[in-house]
Parts: sequence; structure tokens; C-alpha cells
Amino acid sequence: SPFLLCHQAPHASHSLLACRPYSYGSGNPDYGTTRIGIRCAGPTGPAGFSPECQHCQVPTQNKTTASGKPGGTSQTHFLSDNMIYNQIDGVAMGSPLAPILANIFMGYNEEKWLNDSNIKPYFYRRYVDDIFAVFDNEKEAEEFFNYLNIQHKNLKFTIEKQVNSKIPFLDVYIDNSNNKLMLQTYHKPTYTGLLTNYNSFTSISYKIGLIKNLIDHKYKINNTWIGLNKDFNNIKQTLKKNMYPNKIIDKIIKHYLNVIHSEQNLKNKINIDTRYFKLPYLGKLSVLTKSKLNKIIKKYCEKVSIKFIFKSLKINHFFSTKDTIPTDLRSFLVYKFKCSGCASSYIGETTRHLQTRIEEHRNRDKASQIFKHIHNNINCLNKFNKNSFKIIDQANSKYQLKIKEALHINWEKPNLNTQINHLSLSLSI
Repeated sequence: SPFLLCHQAPHASHSLLACRPYSYGSGNPDYGTTRIGIRCAGPTGPAGFSPECQHCQVPTQNKTTASGKPGGTSQTHFLSDNMIYNQIDGVAMGSPLAPILANIFMGYNEEKWLNDSNIKPYFYRRYVDDIFAVFDNEKEAEEFFNYLNIQHKNLKFTIEKQVNSKIPFLDVYIDNSNNKLMLQTYHKPTYTGLLTNYNSFTSISYKIGLIKNLIDHKYKINNTWIGLNKDFNNIKQTLKKNMYPNKIIDKIIKHYLNVIHSEQNLKNKINIDTRYFKLPYLGKLSVLTKSKLNKIIKKYCEKVSIKFIFKSLKINHFFSTKDTIPTDLRSFLVYKFKCSGCASSYIGETTRHLQTRIEEHRNRDKASQIFKHIHNNINCLNKFNKNSFKIIDQANSKYQLKIKEALHINWEKPNLNTQINHLSLSLSI
């Protein structure tokens, strides 16, 4: 849900406050599908969604955007605790569309709200769900806050006022107490300083990259050397708690500052064709393999820069915290059909839900070999059921599906497969 911060300008007479809108109610937005999520009023159900709630049970309705076109998020559903829910308002949390549509919604409306408002902020900028605004005094800020709260029924704003002319915005702490703007790094009170441990089973390049990232972050936020030095000391203390050696920390800080202020940093860099490849991280063996590959590449690939990126094994590779997708709703898979009436078999692929493809084989796809087979054999038709289908492989793209389908057909040679055209593949080493 959108977030608004209204901050004091770098001037002593200006007022400083912060506002935060949150999703409220379950009515449809005026402009398309804008909210990332919806909470229903039912007493049970996942994360506020209730199977008894009318907003979760009613069939999905067509929605339109401001242009009059059907909304792209109205025909969707989600799974939780083995129950399927229709999304009838907003956008599902975790959807790639959610931040895009939320940003479009806020961009469309805030321009209109700012033009229509009698109070014009001296400065107004928004980053995703955070807005920095400047007003002449606190009264104007309060009036603008009240004005925003009546602009949309699904958006409500809260307010946070300055304390001693200081306020945080994103990860920046803004201090205007001495009529001189000072910027420092800000961490929320819940910040623990827990980072990738130096002794963890992770490539050293990731650990060095972590230090560089922290240094670069502090350098770009601070506008005084006093604040930067303070933040660098905090970095050292945090990294020491995560078992990072002082020698490595000091070396990287020194190198970073030298590069930033060196003349070499201003020179135009030569553009080189760089290609990246992933390698599994298995400890010293992976480091040795990378070193040998780099020697071969340096010898035979003069005009191309090839870099290897280690891919660490994560805990979520062993198990998933999400609900298991029912077999009927799985997609991008290779399946095998074994007839319950005569043991004939067929191997196919689909990018859609398996249950959709099964229904097509049964009733609609007259070009399907399964359709032809069961409708020519009454016994096979009577014994046709979804248990005759089994998922044997899956992929992330249509191209991969075609390859895997061809391989399984070649291995198992099902008698109902009569493909004439195949993918033309070439193997290069």
C-alpha cells in the first residue's frame, strides 16, 4: 500500500511531518486494480481472507482501467491451506504486477491531487511508497494531510511529526536542527546488524561484495566527513560482530576511497563484451575450477570477457514454505497418458493447467491423439479419468518443454505419439 512522508525543507521556518497511507476497506478502486492486497472481514481464513467472506467467494468480475480495457489482475486466484480463493479486488501480494500497478495508480492520482489542491508543497517527490514534501509551516502540512485523506476511499494516511527538527526518510536521517542540512544513515529500531557471517559456507566474493556495498551505501548518503567517519566506524563494529577480520575491512575501505578520488576513475572505460556464467559453489573445488577456467579463457578468448558467478545452495532449495500446488493446477510440464482401457500411452507437454489440457483431450481437441483414441474405443472412453495422466517432467519455458517432451518420447516410445515435426537441435562443446 502507498506510503507518504511529508518532511521539512532545509529552512528553519518550515514544518516537518510524515504521513503514511494504508489500504482500507474492500471496495473497488476508481482507477483499475490498484491495491496490492485485500483483507476481508471474515473471522477465519489465510491472512485475513475468509472462505465465508463474500469478497472471497463471489465469481471474479471483469474490471476496467481508466482506458476502459479489462483489468489484467481481475482474472486471478490464489491458494492457501488447500483452498482456492478468487481475487476480486486489488493485486495479489508477491505478484510482479503489484508494484507496477500501484506506482501507476499513485502517479496518476497524485498529479491530479496536487493540481487540485489549494496547498502547494514547495517540494514533492515520491520513491515507490515514500514521499518527501516541503511546506511553509506545520498548519499547511496538516491541511494537506487532511486533504489527502479524503481523496480516495481505499487510502488512509497517518502522520509522523518532526522531533527536534530531525526525521528519517527511507534509509536517510535528515537533521536540520542548526539551520544546516546534515544527512546520515538511518536504521530502524528493529535493525539487528545480522549479516552474512564471514565463516558461512559462501563464496568470498559475496562477503567482499557485502563490505563494498555497505561502504558505498554510507558514502553516497552522508554529506559530511564527520557523519561518514561515524558510519564507517559503525560498519566496522557490525562486521566485527559477524566475524569479519579488521584487516580485510580496512583494506576495502582504503581501496574504495582511493578509487573514488583517483583520476583513473574519471577516465572512459573501454567497453568489453562481458558474458556471465553460473557455477555451483562447492567450496575450494569451485574456486579451483573457476581459476582453471579463467586461465583457459584468457588464453583462447582475447576479445571476450567471461565472468563466473557462484550460486550458493540455500535452505529453500531443500523445502518450500508455500502450499503445494495441486497436480491439477500445475503448468509448464510434460505429462504421460496411460489408457485405463487398453494400456496405450501418449506423452505431451502443456504450458497451461494440467486439468485444462485433460479436459481438452477428453472433449474439445479433435486433433489430439488421445481424443481420437478414446472416441474410437467405447471401453477406453468409459474408463477415461484424470488418474490416467501423470506428470513426468517440468520446465521454465516452452522451448525447454519441447526438448524434454522429445527426449521422453524417444526414451519411452509411446504408441499414440505420431509427431512428424521435431525441434532441430545442435550440440556444441
